[in-house]
Amino acid sequence: MHRYDGGIRLSASDLVNHLSCRHLTRLNTAAVLGKMVAPSRHDPLLELLQQRGADHEEAYIRHLKDRGLEIVRIGGESVQDRNVKQTEAAMRRGAEVIVQGALAHGRWCG
Repeated sequence: MHRYDGGIRLSASDLVNHLSCRHLTRLNTAAVLGKMVAPSRHDPLLELLQQRGADHEEAYIRHLKDRGLEIVRIGGESVQDRNVKQTEAAMRRGAEVIVQGALAHGRWCG
C-alpha cells in the first residue's frame, strides 16, 4: 500500500492482509496517510530469508540465461510508472523472460 496520484495504490499483499485482518488494513492506511508512524524493527531472520530468496532468484535467472533465453530486468522495488512502462514495452517486444516486471491498473498494482 502506498500513496499514488492523490490516492492509495494497493497490491495483492494488501488484499491478502485485508482478508486476514481488516484492522491491519486500517493501520496500514493510517500509516500511508501520515496519521501514524508504522512500527519498525530489526529482524535478522527475515533478512536471512530475503537474502536466500534473492540468491535463489539470481540462480534461476542464471539458469534461464544459460539456456539462451533473453532476460529483461525491470529496475526498482516498487511499482512506479516507469517500471510499468518498461514492463509493457518488454511484453510488446515479446521478451522471453521479464524479471521483476511491474503492472498496474487503476488502484491495483503488482
